[in-house]
Order: sequence, then structure tokens, then C-alpha cells
Amino acid sequence: MIQRLMLSSLAMAEGMTSGAYEGSAEGRFGTITVEVTVNDDRIETVSLKEHHDSTGVSDLPLSRIPRTS
Repeated sequence: MIQRLMLSSLAMAEGMTSGAYEGSAEGRFGTITVEVTVNDDRIETVSLKEHHDSTGVSDLPLSRIPRTS
């Protein structure tokens, strides 16, 4: 699910106005919400804002979200 949100965000970055965008989708145990920051047609950050998946189930997808400094 998170990978799908990330890929959708990547496809949408081109031509978007710089700023922060929030998106949500239903996960197995509730809503997953991410915030994507776009700057000059490229994604700067992807932050996980909310999820209700259990430890273990969500570890692998969450580990694939790029870390920000």
C-alpha cells in the first residue's frame, strides 16, 4: 500500500506546485496517511503521518520509505 502511494506521488510530482501534499489510503487495519513535499518538480520528502498496521506486518514497507535528514 505504501509503495503504491509512493509511486503515485512520484508520477504526480512533475508539474506540481512546490509545497506539501497529504494523501491517505486504506491499509489492512485502518487509514495510512503520508505527506509528500515537492520542490521544483521533484519529491524532497515522504513522511508517514499515520498508520494502524501491527508491528511486523508494516516493518518491511515502512523500511522502504526514504529517510530524510
